[in-house]
Amino acid sequence: MEYSIPALGTLTPMKLDTNQASIREAIDTGLLAGAVTLVWRSGEVRQVNELGHRDVDANLPMQRDTIFRIASMTKPLTVAAAMSLLDEGKLALADPVTNWLPELSNMQVLNTPGGPLDNTHPARRPITVDDLMTHRSGLAYFFSVTGPLAKAYSRISARRNPDSWLAEVAALPLEHQPGDRLTYSTATDVLGILLERIEGKPLQDVLSERVLGPLNMPTPDSSWRPETAVAPPPCTSSTTTTRSAMTRWDRRPSRRRRSAWVARISSPPPTTI
Repeated sequence: MEYSIPALGTLTPMKLDTNQASIREAIDTGLLAGAVTLVWRSGEVRQVNELGHRDVDANLPMQRDTIFRIASMTKPLTVAAAMSLLDEGKLALADPVTNWLPELSNMQVLNTPGGPLDNTHPARRPITVDDLMTHRSGLAYFFSVTGPLAKAYSRISARRNPDSWLAEVAALPLEHQPGDRLTYSTATDVLGILLERIEGKPLQDVLSERVLGPLNMPTPDSSWRPETAVAPPPCTSSTTTTRSAMTRWDRRPSRRRRSAWVARISSPPPTTI
């Protein structure tokens, strides 16, 4: 059976009148401080919603150019950069990550999820690039597993340099065999280290050159201070914030002092998604 793709001008009209409802409900219940959404289709901005507050205590409303902490939205950025290396033949999805990350050689797997860390058996195969991209590596976060493994992950400091951090992660057993199932994990962090080693430069530079630069997005700034969000810097009228992964963070004054990874989009993306 053949399927045809409609031309951009013949796409079904979008019903946008009610798409604020779920976000407003989350704001009204206190789950979110606020949100900014943008609908981009067929080369046009169809709708922008500025909902709730960027600073609840100061009663400052959300604006189209409000800066958000993007948190785990850096994961698809990292995967996009990895896919660009795949296009250039610098890696393949089936490649063992041990080609660049020897720390992950000879991994052990827990006999029983949640069980003792020394009750393990060898991994059947190496972790692959595809496993890292799809969270099927057997790695974990402290909140995605239970028992001693969760405690061990919670003791690993994110402030260590990448090589030392990876060595600590590699010393822990896997939650399950590589490829067996999905466990939300530090896999994308590990993928970032892999990209650094292939390219011979910091991950921030890799992302800037391969993803953020082509999209006209200034590099996420790890030294930016959240109090700036109360008075965003000047920007062009086309600047948009598409999503906040951490909008609840805006509600808590005690957390405004934290540094954050932030991104600003200076113009709409060149293609629709």
